[in-house]
Amino acid sequence: MLQKIKDILHKPAEDGKHHPVVLAVLPIMATTMCVWMKGLYDNGPLPKIEDFNACLTSIFWLRVLILALPYFMYYYIWHRPKQWNEFFNGKGVEMFSVFCPLFKILQISMVANMRFQTYNLFELVPLVLNKLMFQLEYYEMGYLVCFTIVSQFLNVGVYRAIGSVGVYNGVKMGHVVPWVHGFPFSLGIRHSQYNGACIAFAGWLPLWWSESTLSEGLLPLHFCWYIMYLCMMGMEEGNDPHLTDETKDAPISQLLQKFEQNFKKFNTTMKVQLTKVKSVKNLVLNSSPLNSPTKHNSGFTDADTDADSPVGRRGVKKTD
Repeated sequence: MLQKIKDILHKPAEDGKHHPVVLAVLPIMATTMCVWMKGLYDNGPLPKIEDFNACLTSIFWLRVLILALPYFMYYYIWHRPKQWNEFFNGKGVEMFSVFCPLFKILQISMVANMRFQTYNLFELVPLVLNKLMFQLEYYEMGYLVCFTIVSQFLNVGVYRAIGSVGVYNGVKMGHVVPWVHGFPFSLGIRHSQYNGACIAFAGWLPLWWSESTLSEGLLPLHFCWYIMYLCMMGMEEGNDPHLTDETKDAPISQLLQKFEQNFKKFNTTMKVQLTKVKSVKNLVLNSSPLNSPTKHNSGFTDADTDADSPVGRRGVKKTD
């Protein structure tokens, strides 16, 4: 029985079809999410439009910056792997594997601080465990457990498939990492670990959910978090050392390329429209009666109101 499950997991999805594991898990995840949302609708608290005003505060953007810190490191290592590895005397993978958990602790502690108002880990951990074990409703616990299991299934699967050397960009630093087709890469989902992380953060929302955290921008903060992961996926797809003709047209790459093309098209259109507006404006100004030597209501022309003419500036004839 166990061997049959392994065979199903490691068998790649057929072309044009979803993997049977994906088809089995997605309805369960959707059901637990709907039950959780129904529980929120019945018992609250529900997010309000006013909660998004937190995006205008400096503390919100400070939190976004803290969330973004590890992705600056990811970007540097992805584009400067040789310099990173040389700086740590050939132990770039080992140091990367140390920094990543530390940054994750910082990110999760920052989000947890919104709920429990403390950065002291010795106080924060018991508060989170107490919330997890004794304060969650059944619909919150079901949603959290389901999403956490799925996320860790993907996370552990990646580690088992390519090891820490593969996870921490060892291939970019000169290590040999074979291309793996088994689970979780057999599911037809690129970036299994990134997707697993996003699923986990979504599943842990009940731990931080409260009126105070919603008013401080909990949902916009998570949205920014997902955008950061989306950018990392696009970065890796655009410069994948294992990129082939079969994988170069990956969904995230297509999305980012389409966004760039649409942005350039929009920019060109706006320039054309601005040029037209300026042309119309100049045409109107040049054809204005104030700028032409036509007669005014007083019956005098602009030339008649010159200072040296026998008519004053207000169109009143000078007397001798």
